[in-house]
Amino acid sequence: MDLLMRWREERGKGEAFPTRMAQRWGLAIGLALFLVLLVGGISIFLSTSISRDTEVIEDESGEMEHVNRLHIMTHHVVAVVQNAVVSGKVPPDDVEAMLEKLNREVAKYLAGELEGEDTPERGAELAILKEIIGLTSRLGDLSRKIVGEVALARRVDLKATDHLDKLWRLSHEKFERMNRVHEAKMRGSMQMSHAKLKRIIGIYIASALLGGLSLILGLVIFSKTIVLPIRRLASATVDVAAGDFSKRVAAASKDEIGLLSHSFNVMAKRLEQHEHELRGVQEELARKARETEALYRVGMEISALLELDKILTSVVEKARELLGGEAACLCLQD
Repeated sequence: MDLLMRWREERGKGEAFPTRMAQRWGLAIGLALFLVLLVGGISIFLSTSISRDTEVIEDESGEMEHVNRLHIMTHHVVAVVQNAVVSGKVPPDDVEAMLEKLNREVAKYLAGELEGEDTPERGAELAILKEIIGLTSRLGDLSRKIVGEVALARRVDLKATDHLDKLWRLSHEKFERMNRVHEAKMRGSMQMSHAKLKRIIGIYIASALLGGLSLILGLVIFSKTIVLPIRRLASATVDVAAGDFSKRVAAASKDEIGLLSHSFNVMAKRLEQHEHELRGVQEELARKARETEALYRVGMEISALLELDKILTSVVEKARELLGGEAACLCLQD
């Protein structure tokens, strides 16, 4: 019982092992989870940004289609008017209806531009659009005048046709400039999307490499701090079970494994001390047994040399004197 109490006292000295494996591994798992959430959050943010860039590209593509449609409509009006001048006949297509449709489309495009987001390119787009509106208005007025003269069978002035052609070339230039602005915005959005996609790929590659290195490092640390100490402890336990109480294990860490190794060493030390004490007791008993046997043999030899009655009388007298009694007797039984 005293041995067990001393071993418990030694084992209870846990101040030298303040670190806890649960806290350490919990911190590592928490850090890994934080990194995973961080990578996921950044990826989601970049993916959302790419989605917005895609929407911008779709919007710009739609605006380019609208600009091309205005371009085609303007070209169609000019072509119909020029054919009327060449043929000298009223065009089969209603030029007025075509011009009204063109004006509606221009107004629709202008409304869309005004409702759009404020971007650095918006000022340039509105400036070009105002020029297009002015050109289409002048082109419409001139087309109506030329078609009216054709309808009255009058000779159309060549200056009017030249001016119409000039307005057409100017409008064509403005439409091309507008498309270049939209193309530049599309290219910018596409470049940003590609850059963000590369960032996502780079983040995933870095995360994979970091995860692989962390896994390898974790396995090495796990093997060094847990597996190897437990193997050494198991080997020492087998030696102690075989009777080698001098076996010790190194308490290299300050966590539960180190505390377990320290407790094993304390137990082995106490067992070794207890074994030494038992050996001392056994040696003492053996010595006393040898002494008793020697005394017995001496007594036997004395009994053989002296008369028994005198020896017994002497023994009784000595016993009475030692005990301080008035009388003493010795009873012998055969």
